[in-house]
Amino acid sequence: MKEKTPKLEGTPEKLAAGGAAEAIGHVNPVIAADPDPSVVSIVRQGPFIPPERIVAAPVNYLAIPPDVKHALLKIADDEVSEARDALDECAGKGALLQEDLGKRTPPAEQAAALRDEMEGAHSARVKSEKIATYNADKEAVLFHDIRTFLGRVERNLMHEAEDNPAVLDQYPKVVKYMRQRADAISSGMARARAAKQDQSEKPADGSDKKK
Repeated sequence: MKEKTPKLEGTPEKLAAGGAAEAIGHVNPVIAADPDPSVVSIVRQGPFIPPERIVAAPVNYLAIPPDVKHALLKIADDEVSEARDALDECAGKGALLQEDLGKRTPPAEQAAALRDEMEGAHSARVKSEKIATYNADKEAVLFHDIRTFLGRVERNLMHEAEDNPAVLDQYPKVVKYMRQRADAISSGMARARAAKQDQSEKPADGSDKKK
């Protein structure tokens, strides 16, 4: 079923007279150059990592709630090396660890296991964070390229609609996207004006006038 073109406010005569942009809404097509050509180009040329190549978390994994995570004992970044060395020392003692410090002392084997997990967890976190940052940068550049492409399409569509309003019916999804962006921009501008007005109404001493 053919998607119906979103209804535009304005007659064909109004559109032909120069009202295409007004009828669609406040849209400023983005025709942008790369903010930093060298950095953006490197990311753009890099390959996307296929999702199937990224190891998934265990199916029964649930993120630790912030309050619970806050209660966990921490090792500061500048203490990691010393903590690793301390585990190495305990692991190296073997049976002497409990002979020297008593039977209530955890066995040396536990120190060795913790040290190995520490190495693996740190390496995995660093690698996964780098991959996550790379994928986020790839998506950011991709969205920039999409906005640039659609901006060029929008600009030429609006220009063509001034003389041929019927062309809008041929691109209903592009028009829908333009209307959505126009609504978002209008809402953002309204929120900014309201925040600015609210700020201007506050007394210099920060007290509430309404009290």
